[in-house]
Amino acid sequence: MNKYLAKIVFRIITTENDKPIGLFEEKLCLIHANNYRDALNHAIKWGQNETSEFTNDNGQLIQWEFVSVPELKCIPDSTNTIELCSHLVEMPGTEYANLQKDKQMQLSFVDE
Repeated sequence: MNKYLAKIVFRIITTENDKPIGLFEEKLCLIHANNYRDALNHAIKWGQNETSEFTNDNGQLIQWEFVSVPELKCIPDSTNTIELCSHLVEMPGTEYANLQKDKQMQLSFVDE
């Protein structure tokens, strides 16, 4: 069985959706499958199953609509480290660095 990393995209639709900018969620999911085609089918099925709707506390209808699986990558078994995600953040350098160091310090106190 192989491991695949899939990016699964959802569109979040509200009853106030007259705004020109949409709201989307990108999920990174680890999938175990025999081959690329099976992994893609599994990711699509998972995305379709995650489609949902509910009414929030303000009475607005909120819908999570599956859009697509735009990325699917095989993760080789021989890889000890693989980049899963990358973000660019713009904020004062020392503030950001200190925030990240604090988060790392908190990880050292987590019991598995």
